[in-house]
Amino acid sequence: MTNAESAKPSKKLLQRQQTMARIIDAAITIFREKGFERANITDITGTANVATGSLNNCFGNKERLGAYVTLAILMHITPPMRSMIAFDDDPVLYALVAVSTYDRFMLETGGYRRFFLDSLKYDLMFNYLSRIPNSLAMDLIRRYDQDIDLETSKLRSQFLPYMLGRTLILKKEEGYFNEITAGEIAFLVCQEALKGYVAEAEIRRRVPEGMRIAEAICERLPQRPSMETIENAVRMSIWIK
Repeated sequence: MTNAESAKPSKKLLQRQQTMARIIDAAITIFREKGFERANITDITGTANVATGSLNNCFGNKERLGAYVTLAILMHITPPMRSMIAFDDDPVLYALVAVSTYDRFMLETGGYRRFFLDSLKYDLMFNYLSRIPNSLAMDLIRRYDQDIDLETSKLRSQFLPYMLGRTLILKKEEGYFNEITAGEIAFLVCQEALKGYVAEAEIRRRVPEGMRIAEAICERLPQRPSMETIENAVRMSIWIK
């Protein structure tokens, strides 16, 4: 057996990955219709046309499946965003566009509002996806935090901005902070991530441009990740424990 042959996934692993992709694809349909909280396992496995036990066998629980759906959506959004703006060209604008595009797609244009709110409520992103190296957080660390340890950098550039955005979005849903716009949330999240490195005025100055770019991206985005994107998310399964 050659090295290339030995490196190929086994037939059993490929079948498992294909089943996982089918379940994620079905979960996207159900989560968009019902949200995460109201969706049940039999709805998802029935849509995927797999045995009821397959979801637990492949993912362990619905929360972990929800994290895969979130990951697939993030991977769906990122390439078109990067085709319009590069982090190294303008890290402040890139961060604003990243936050604005994801929030706008989830809350308005993609049909994922209920799922998104549920995912924040259940902390799917932090509980599971925080184990995956966050590309934006890592870029910010590389650009600004070279002399700070990794855990402190993750706290500053990933956890604290996430918790701020999560709180504002969920509280707005409850009727609080009605005067705070989507652009203001993006500004506050990015300000938290860039605190001590970029002046507040510089971040705020870029908000209108960031919102325009995010709107343009969301207008062109298909509402669902492709099966190829879902399969790529499955191949990252080692990171989601």
